[in-house]
Amino acid sequence: MHAWRATPPAPTTILSINERKYCGSSAPPATTVSELRIRIYTDYSVTATGFYCLVTIAAGSGHHDDVGAAERRLPVRPAPDPRGGRRRRHRRPVPVAGRPRQHRCSTRSWCGGSVINNRYVLTAAHCTENSSPSQIQVMLGDLRIGTSDSGEQRFSVQQIIQHPQYTSASGSGWDFSLLKLDREISFSNTISPVCLPTAGQTYADVTAIASGYGRVGATEPQATHLQHVTVPVWSQSRCQGRWGSTIKSSMICAGGYPEGGRSVCMGDSGGPLVTEVSGRFRLIGVVSFGRPCAVANWPDVYGRVTEALSWIATNTADANTCTP
Repeated sequence: MHAWRATPPAPTTILSINERKYCGSSAPPATTVSELRIRIYTDYSVTATGFYCLVTIAAGSGHHDDVGAAERRLPVRPAPDPRGGRRRRHRRPVPVAGRPRQHRCSTRSWCGGSVINNRYVLTAAHCTENSSPSQIQVMLGDLRIGTSDSGEQRFSVQQIIQHPQYTSASGSGWDFSLLKLDREISFSNTISPVCLPTAGQTYADVTAIASGYGRVGATEPQATHLQHVTVPVWSQSRCQGRWGSTIKSSMICAGGYPEGGRSVCMGDSGGPLVTEVSGRFRLIGVVSFGRPCAVANWPDVYGRVTEALSWIATNTADANTCTP
């Protein structure tokens, strides 16, 4: 499901010059200053980190300083965001939707999440990194963005609990975060918790479903209706064969169709990857990162929920969690 994103926002790329932010086609005015502090916030891609910067220095009238051009390829450490393409028809469980209350340049910033009990939402740590609870609004039962559905419920966040082993370094793993809501959830036909997976299960080669309100393609706009896509789960060894040492034990891979065109996309971060076992959905993954948008033979990477079960249990002991 879809949710929020606070700092930096997604999916917009933002240029900050002396703490003033520019995005889209906006550009800073010509100005004379003695110092420039330039920051770039950008979408995430393991295979295309960094940006290209060309700086031209021009001398003002009356000065004789040497002038010229400086070029440098600079690394960045962006927050992960999944890529993908088309999604399938609606199926349950319905993921969480959310957004930040405050934004930089973009009008909306989204991630996803999953209701796991009557008080907590599980999402990705990169979605809540550097955010405070007051910056996040969580929406449940929202099947259409921009409208107020009859069963929709909105919540403030009381507490953000980041996984202690998560770091903002690209590919660090443990991309999990818990959101404790400000009150209990009233379950309904459109809002219900998803069950956690069985400890020790790899779920290799099963069919799973990912969902969210992210983009419907790399160059397409954000979806207005909840989208789903069916994806195959890869074995850990096969995934490591594709991604190499990037893949850690806290990650699980899914997707990577030979023909491409189907996967999660920008704006789906933190959303669920579920599989059906004996008539019940199990949450096996949390959308983390991937290559740009439904690339053939490249699976997307999710947080492996079985690796976080003890941490989840410890930090949600005051709620009733659905277990196998």
